[in-house]
Amino acid sequence: MTTAYLPINIKGFLPEAIDFGHSEEAQHVSMLFEEIETGFDRSITIGNYYQRMEELIDGAVREHLEESHSGNLLDSINMNSYFNSLVFVKMLPSSIPIPNIYVETDGMVEFEWYINPKRLFSVTIEDSDKLIYAGIFGDDVSNYGTERFEQEIPSNIFANIQRLYSRS
Repeated sequence: MTTAYLPINIKGFLPEAIDFGHSEEAQHVSMLFEEIETGFDRSITIGNYYQRMEELIDGAVREHLEESHSGNLLDSINMNSYFNSLVFVKMLPSSIPIPNIYVETDGMVEFEWYINPKRLFSVTIEDSDKLIYAGIFGDDVSNYGTERFEQEIPSNIFANIQRLYSRS
């Protein structure tokens, strides 16, 4: 019996696998994994959602480059934040509304779910595997904090997004 070993390189909805298997069966398992991932990316329901999010991130990066006048991607965008934002997007369920996406002046990527000035929630992807979040949920109701961004999006991030849309 042959076993394929596929450790996860990045964690999330569609993780990138590193294939250490050398047998014919291991290569077949690896090929099947790639077909599944390609199928998700091409599906209308799931693929379009994630493709749109990645386009918004890239658009925010381009806009930030134009506004910063540096013209140099590495000088104006925090690359760890950028790559972590791509992982963050893959971890979001497609049922969550697509947020506005910005690159802040310090080069960090921010996701903002906005209903009105008194109902909004934002998550900034830090370069050190941290998520900084803040939300306003009506008059005199707010929430903010910092969470580690490791194997999954912390549950309170989802809870705050749900809170934002539960009374809109």
